[in-house]
Amino acid sequence: MRLCSSICGFFGGTGCRRFFSCASDAGGAQLIFRRQQSTKRKANSRLKDSQLLQETDKSRIRNIGIIAHIDAGKTTTTERMLLAAGFIRQAGEVDSGDTVMDFLPQERERGITISSAMISFPWKEHRINLIDTPGHVDFTLEVERSLLAMDGVVVILDAAKGVQAQTQTVWRQASKFGLPALVFLNKMDKAAANVDKCLAHLEKKLSLKALPLQVALDDKALHFPSLLAGRPPQDEATSVGQARQDLYERLAECDDDFAQVYLESTAEDGERRLMDEALVQSSIRRLCLSRRIAPVLMGSAMQGVGVEELLDAVVAYLPDPLSLTKSLIQQRLSSATSPFYGLAFRNLHDKYRGLLTFIRIYRGTLKAGSTLYNINTGQRQKVGKVMEAYADELRDVRVGSEGNVVVVSGLSATATGDTLTLPAATDKEEMSLLPILQIPDPVYFCSLEAHSTSQQQALEEALAIIQKEDPSLKVSMEADIGQLVVCGMGELHLEVVRGRLKDQFGLETYMGPLQVAYKEAPTVAADHVQQASRDVQGTTHNVMLHLRLLPTAGSGAFKRLKVLATQEEDWTLPRDIVHAVENGVMAALSNGPSLSCPVVDVSVELLKLTTSRGVLPAMVAAAATHCVLHLLRQANCQVMEPLMSVAISVPMELVHEVIGDLAKRRALIKEVEVLDEESRIVQAETPLAEMLHFSRDIRTVTRGLASLEVQFSRYQALTADHLHQLQTRAY
Repeated sequence: MRLCSSICGFFGGTGCRRFFSCASDAGGAQLIFRRQQSTKRKANSRLKDSQLLQETDKSRIRNIGIIAHIDAGKTTTTERMLLAAGFIRQAGEVDSGDTVMDFLPQERERGITISSAMISFPWKEHRINLIDTPGHVDFTLEVERSLLAMDGVVVILDAAKGVQAQTQTVWRQASKFGLPALVFLNKMDKAAANVDKCLAHLEKKLSLKALPLQVALDDKALHFPSLLAGRPPQDEATSVGQARQDLYERLAECDDDFAQVYLESTAEDGERRLMDEALVQSSIRRLCLSRRIAPVLMGSAMQGVGVEELLDAVVAYLPDPLSLTKSLIQQRLSSATSPFYGLAFRNLHDKYRGLLTFIRIYRGTLKAGSTLYNINTGQRQKVGKVMEAYADELRDVRVGSEGNVVVVSGLSATATGDTLTLPAATDKEEMSLLPILQIPDPVYFCSLEAHSTSQQQALEEALAIIQKEDPSLKVSMEADIGQLVVCGMGELHLEVVRGRLKDQFGLETYMGPLQVAYKEAPTVAADHVQQASRDVQGTTHNVMLHLRLLPTAGSGAFKRLKVLATQEEDWTLPRDIVHAVENGVMAALSNGPSLSCPVVDVSVELLKLTTSRGVLPAMVAAAATHCVLHLLRQANCQVMEPLMSVAISVPMELVHEVIGDLAKRRALIKEVEVLDEESRIVQAETPLAEMLHFSRDIRTVTRGLASLEVQFSRYQALTADHLHQLQTRAY
């Protein structure tokens, strides 16, 4: 029986409900529902804008994403952008639940972004395709797959808090795809806003060379003069002048062309002259596109301050689809020959249209009725309708043009990360634009039961649909207990899956207590020869296979069998036999020898295999399973437990109480960081199994004065004492 430690009530209580109450990649079917508050939009002008946007030159397209930690102001900033662009008549409020981008019922109820939403709008003769992403740790995959469609990102910081835990996570994801970035210091109207701290965080925590384009003269008045514009008023001349010279010097350090002009501009008396604005902007753009600097702007989205300047910076400094040549996708595209290339980065299910696929078009155009070839699966599929997404609305378009993002129906066999091209291409002639998207391993799981047996089949079908949309959700049937088991990235991830089953599919379900997802990993290599013989209808079938098992730290779940030829003879195997061996290996690795948990960080090599003629693949798979089970008993497997990265902001006088509570939970204190004169941030790693009622206990210890951030960190070997406790509890 699978043993795992129950963590029901892990984040008990309601004090941290807003922070932790998020949801999974949810609400696909509701994408096409018209918002009831449609009166706030300029419907007629938007139809005209749509036509203009379709005809936009590629050099005037900006595909950008908004990324940030939760509650940094992503959705509010997006809302003010739409207002500034004339796309809406009145800006909605997150707390009121009437924003354009957070249109799902649970998003409005919880006041946070659950799933990515896309919208296109015009700004100064440019088309901006914008994706607003979630900021909660449970939805890291949702952010990463949205990044597949972006050419650049806007990183939003809470100016009072600086770089936070999830900010670092989403920046690492953006860096993986080589995306240039702007930084927007939001919430500058807060009393605790600190520009210097934010700039230091960007340099230290994100390794970003931050380049402020404005100077904060009076935070109370929210006045942030540009360093690129003309001469400032007399009372601002000293501060703006010094900041401007700092800007010039930082540009000169990174840009040789600018440095030459800058040095030549020095007057005879040593005074630096005002540089040409176009020259400065050109230098900033070059450095931003090469990711050598990140321009920084300031403002308050809630107050509508700094948003227009941010949009101007998006147009001026972030790349168009033609200028981003150093990204991973563009590098692969340069060697491709097909006239059409598109990348599927998201799937959503609609009750009436079926599966909808979001595609970023990197080359060529796409029309309804076109036949596409999926390089990853080798399948051909016919496109149904071609549409554009405007948050919760879908609008038919005649053609999807290069550089833009479209939503198409009819591609039921297409998954996130698949590359689509024309049928003339083959998997031998063309390569996928990206490696297969890496799905993070779930750290939580629980049983899920339908309210009645008559709903069981409907439940399984609904979960299959949700899995198609959300690859981070895993569903399996546990044969030993006869129950469905769902695995996810967090308590809230699973909580909203259950909510979707009720709201979208009308299914009442019972969810068992949450469990910790332990894993097992071998520590030593082993090899074994397995022989099997069986009589089938008077014919003897023989199998002899030689497998070797190797520990491979950090490799994650088993992916593929390595077939090696011996030195004595070179041999090849039929594909169905190799597939049978792989199936047998995977079956054995699903239940480790210590706690029957999945085995990870392992490589399996097939050294030799001989079979009698006509042997059944099922017999080969069974022999492989028995062989691997024997190897696992020899490999000295250790149990691995998930560790959570914890950041607790707390008044300085309560730091010792917080550290004392963490010590009881086997926590490793990593750092106590100075937040300001009166507050500290306690950074620690804590085993997930020890975090039962953690948020409730921290609130009690700190009298409600602490704020808490938790995200998955890594897996660590369990000590012998704690392993013994788990085994004792199991039996």
